[in-house]
Amino acid sequence: SLIKREVFFGIWIIIFLGLFLYLMGWIRFPHDSKGEKIELPRKIFAFAVLVFTLYITPGVTNTKQANISLVSGFPPPVCYSIYEHPINCDEPIKDYDEALQLAKKLNKPLLIDFTGWACVNCRKMEENVWTKPEVQELMEKYILVSLYVDDKAVLPIDQQQVYTTKSGAKVNINTVGT
Repeated sequence: SLIKREVFFGIWIIIFLGLFLYLMGWIRFPHDSKGEKIELPRKIFAFAVLVFTLYITPGVTNTKQANISLVSGFPPPVCYSIYEHPINCDEPIKDYDEALQLAKKLNKPLLIDFTGWACVNCRKMEENVWTKPEVQELMEKYILVSLYVDDKAVLPIDQQQVYTTKSGAKVNINTVGT
């Protein structure tokens, strides 16, 4: 993800406020007719846009309310924040070897979560399912490692390699998520 979660919400808020102002006729463009009456359906849609804008506004804060479930799959993950200690963030283990060592030490099974920074379904799962108390209780039985398959962090030179697929194609493995 290129931008932090709160910046993402800030951009959305500006866009939707602009849309609201335009729909209400308070912002006009050169091609718009002057003095045109705003009809009721357009006002209703403008009101819906305003309500949505107000709904996503807590997304720029570092509060419990910043986890906005209606749009949970679209913004970056809650831990990808401008705040040093985001409230809604339980940072997962992202290193397989570290998680494996911890699982062996605690004698717990290892649960591998193949996720991605740009995975909408992953965000929905992390923010709407994994946060449920009954699921959190189950997750305590495992050591969770989240492997970001689209992570572009460059691997150290000694870990970079060329992988040969079943079809014989050569793939350079230079980043964590390739």
